[in-house]
Amino acid sequence: MCSSVFGGRLSFSCDTSFSGLYEDITNTQKSRRVIPICVILVADTERIPEDTLNKAAGLNGEGNGVAWREDGHVRWEKGISFEKVQKLAKSLPLPYIVHFRIATIGEKIPAMCHPFPVSSDASVATTGKTQGSVLFHNGTWHRWRDLVLEAAIRLSVKIPAGKWSDTRGLAWLTSYYDLGFLEVVDQKTAVLSPTELDLYGVGWEAIGESQGILASNRHFEFKTHNTGYYSGYTGPVPCKNLTCTRRSGL
Repeated sequence: MCSSVFGGRLSFSCDTSFSGLYEDITNTQKSRRVIPICVILVADTERIPEDTLNKAAGLNGEGNGVAWREDGHVRWEKGISFEKVQKLAKSLPLPYIVHFRIATIGEKIPAMCHPFPVSSDASVATTGKTQGSVLFHNGTWHRWRDLVLEAAIRLSVKIPAGKWSDTRGLAWLTSYYDLGFLEVVDQKTAVLSPTELDLYGVGWEAIGESQGILASNRHFEFKTHNTGYYSGYTGPVPCKNLTCTRRSGL
């Protein structure tokens, strides 16, 4: 086992018993295809290098989104060009979060890009600011529709209008059930507020020259597109025990 400290405050352990984790990629590509799952990049104490942005966007090219803190709020822009992402990544205050999307659930439109505000309307606005929080998601959550309907009926609340995806469902449900909801749904998410940075799900990895960036996966470093699917290694993730990490006072 190995222990690491991220940004001097976030600690996690890594299982190094999986020798050859990223080996034999070519052989695996020939025999296995996996549904794409997007990527979240959290720039905490280190800016995301242009090369990393290029690779992540190249594999997850169906929508971009960014969120950061500004004047006591969290601001977001999504459905923006890759060139805009590059520009923001060079100038935004740390920490900030970038998401590159593969549209597994929800239409390929700017409104379905991440993040979504954690609020009672889980707005689909492509730009905005909030004194609350915003949510990014990496993965596919198949139960979202049933749980949204059940929550609306039990809580006697209206379901907001507009297009939906599993990620919008997560943000909307979290607004009612709080962050503890994300502890039990087994989905990889990042939630940014004016004072907190919360990460949920297993498999987050510290990357970058000073390990100052967290990636929800590293598929973009090792895989290429294959007729709309990921190809390459699909075995265990290196870091298995990171569930939720709260970063206070950032």
